[in-house]
Amino acid sequence: MANFDPNQWYHIYTKGNNNSAFMGGSLHVNNSYGTTFYQPAKIKEPHQQWQIYPIDSDYYVLRTQASGPDGFLSTQIDSNANVPSGITSRTTRGNLTDDSVYWQIKPWNDGFYYLTNKSNKTGLHLCDVSTQSVM
Repeated sequence: MANFDPNQWYHIYTKGNNNSAFMGGSLHVNNSYGTTFYQPAKIKEPHQQWQIYPIDSDYYVLRTQASGPDGFLSTQIDSNANVPSGITSRTTRGNLTDDSVYWQIKPWNDGFYYLTNKSNKTGLHLCDVSTQSVM
């Protein structure tokens, strides 16, 4: 298991592109869901500051500073998504009994990590995480 400090905020971005950071939107749909996407990296942007909190020896939950203490990164099946798997990410109101909020973070062995989601069981990688904290 990676050694992320749950008291730090991290940027998440595609490996090799530090200019485009992963953003977790505020919970806006009935205060239940938010969008996720990449945008130009801004160190102080609360939507791009991710807390990585260990749940057990295998899984983490992730939240942005903007999504608050109950807004976690999750997945959903979206038949309208323009992705081959039909699985998209989003922020969602915290329900820790839902496997879609649990993430494994495994090393690429070069200072980066990849994320896979417990719920979709496909082994698809969400994105890469740098070990460098932003705050």
